[in-house]
Amino acid sequence: MGWGMGELATLFETVLFVEGQADEQILNRLFAAELRAAGILVTPIHGLSKVRAIPFARVLSEFLPAMRIALMVDALTDDEISALRAMDKDALLKVSRSGTTEQAAVALLLLAMGSGQDAAIIVSHGAEDAIELFDDEVLLKVLPKYPGREASGSDLRQRRATATVTWKKHMQKYGLADNPTEEAQVVERLIETAASLGRKPERIIDVIAQVVAGPEQRA
Repeated sequence: MGWGMGELATLFETVLFVEGQADEQILNRLFAAELRAAGILVTPIHGLSKVRAIPFARVLSEFLPAMRIALMVDALTDDEISALRAMDKDALLKVSRSGTTEQAAVALLLLAMGSGQDAAIIVSHGAEDAIELFDDEVLLKVLPKYPGREASGSDLRQRRATATVTWKKHMQKYGLADNPTEEAQVVERLIETAASLGRKPERIIDVIAQVVAGPEQRA
């Protein structure tokens, strides 16, 4: 992450792990002031299926006990997160090996926290991908082929009736790039457009508030 333990303790109150580069871009570019005020450091895992950064949470909790650990994932409900919190170690191990990508990441974080797992802050922005959090006006300006949320959602449901299609794969038909470098460029244009229009993804404000409030006060 580029920070020493002393610097982390001095500058931040919370380390927020996010799924990948797009999440980090959106948070750090559009919500820098809010993150700074809340003392939150955003660090990407670059694909929750790898979860190589998650064990670092245990190191932080042991050497910096005052540091709060948070994880933002896609597409989990509060009920699903609560169910994972209620699981014992054996159940969490099973989920970490056979659950969805997001469920596995949460299970691994809870396992890494050990007896301190109640202190882990787990939030979901609720969308299938952070890019989906931008509203239609922003998406249309950057992806002119995008037909709007309702029409796109209907088309995706039809495609999923006969095949497994991720939201991101579906959005490629409207111009979302299919490689990380070009996708990052699209996300950058979305961020610039959202900033110029004053249309930041409102759901992220809720996520930051939930991280500040802690695990027992999620909305």
